Amino acid sequence: MSTPTHGLQPSFTLPEIQAWIETTNRRRDDLYLLAAEPLYNTRRAWALREMSQLLAEAIEEVRVISASLQDDSQALRSRAATLRHHSHALIERGRSTSECLPQCVPSPQEVHEAERRVLDMFREDARHAEQS
Repeated sequence: MSTPTHGLQPSFTLPEIQAWIETTNRRRDDLYLLAAEPLYNTRRAWALREMSQLLAEAIEEVRVISASLQDDSQALRSRAATLRHHSHALIERGRSTSECLPQCVPSPQEVHEAERRVLDMFREDARHAEQS
């Protein structure tokens, strides 16, 4: 898994990451066997053992990071599902409110009639007040 030279890194799938880890583990084992060969001098063998140890640590770090990213991804998926559910509930509530609106909101004619009745009541009260 190399980084492209033109900028953005691609997004890797879990199977690709697992394949890379397996390949890297095999390469580390191969290096260790070469280092253990009696034909190499002790200094080279030591260096290869150290490189093998460093590589094993790097592989473990990648494994831990991968597991952490999977946990984070699962948490994000769960949060997205919760938000989606909440969004659907709000949409349904909006639909039920809008369905009620024609029945709940008076028509302009009804408003006009109610205003006319109130004005008539005031006029009637005003007449009674003048007569008294």
